[in-house]
Amino acid sequence: MTAKWLGAALVLGVVLQPISLRADENDKRERLLGTWESDEADARPARWIVSGDANKLHFAEFNGEKELGGFSCTPGGTPCQAKLSGKRVDVSMWFNGSKLVIMQTRGGDSFEQEFEVASDDVLEVKVMPLVPSGATQKHRFRRVKSESAK
Repeated sequence: MTAKWLGAALVLGVVLQPISLRADENDKRERLLGTWESDEADARPARWIVSGDANKLHFAEFNGEKELGGFSCTPGGTPCQAKLSGKRVDVSMWFNGSKLVIMQTRGGDSFEQEFEVASDDVLEVKVMPLVPSGATQKHRFRRVKSESAK
């Protein structure tokens, strides 16, 4: 009788673990939403505001109080168009686990960004130039607490 219960518990654990991992991924994805400011003095953009839900994400880029532009896309890899700093940009985004990957093409330049919430208050962004090729850059942003949360 104990072996049956042990076997059932093992099967149940194997079945439920992927559900638990997906719930953890979704929690990390939701933590991406909010306002993020760069830790670097000369960063561009200096601030991101990320809003939306599982079906559509909106990114707004700021340098100081000046909005550089923004875009809204579905995170399924479907291309969308945006204007950033007055220039047309083709954007695609998708999730790779808990990381949000955004690919942008501006004119002849293409790059990929990986956004990952490292902790509740730290967003790490890796920028990888694709065309022309170049060195990968890593940037850190910190969450801006809303006035109502203080």
